[in-house]
Amino acid sequence: WVREHISYEEVMGEDSAAWLKRYDQTMLQYRDNGQRVVVMLAYGTGHDEFKEPDSWKQFVRLMVKRYRNYVDVWEIWNEPDSDTYLSPHSNWRSYRHILKTGSEMVRQYDPDAIVLNGAVADITNTDFITQLYKHGKRYFDDLNVHLYYFLQSDALSPDIEQLQKVVARYREDEQIWVTEFGCSTGSAGVTNKEVKRYTKQVTKELLAFNNVGPILLYTIRDRTYLTDDPYEAYFGLMDEELVPKLVWRWYKLLPNN
Repeated sequence: WVREHISYEEVMGEDSAAWLKRYDQTMLQYRDNGQRVVVMLAYGTGHDEFKEPDSWKQFVRLMVKRYRNYVDVWEIWNEPDSDTYLSPHSNWRSYRHILKTGSEMVRQYDPDAIVLNGAVADITNTDFITQLYKHGKRYFDDLNVHLYYFLQSDALSPDIEQLQKVVARYREDEQIWVTEFGCSTGSAGVTNKEVKRYTKQVTKELLAFNNVGPILLYTIRDRTYLTDDPYEAYFGLMDEELVPKLVWRWYKLLPNN
């Protein structure tokens, strides 16, 4: 599996043709590599990039029609329960229209694809998850979450068990996708050895739940070329020059386990 973010601002902006060409080439490469694809459609533009853009429907329709033969799963937005990625902040009403519109476009133009909600950033945010199911469960097929638990890994299994109880009220046997899971060496004192140990341990813990997976690791390479934030920059399985870290060696052996 691979996960690709297609940006509204890039596709609908002045450099649309160049960005579409780039995405076209990327999709062809995924197809030629035999990789299954999750596409996250997200964000707006202008002074408030995390607010639903006026032409959100047109953007989703364009992307789904263009890439439906390459994409298995469409993810609608990113971490809408977070104060960082949705404006107005953590507002279910704001997200409901984004999800509803995106889902309708996918089901019209790519009915065999899976629709995921924008991943829940905090799985203990039961208020948001409850609203998601009460008012939006018909707009997504499986639940999508992000898990960052390095400094509190003992809490992961209990939190997932509590999440399962909340979800069971609204949909039995729900599949839970993890579209981001990882650990940054940019955190103070975190070594590559500890990242490998943590990633291996938590992956095994997650797969013990029959309804959890696929699990997508974040991310393939360090992103020091995009951000000066040391935490955000060092989640890679490889460094910026594509030199493998210890966790990459573990990852490459997974198909043999």
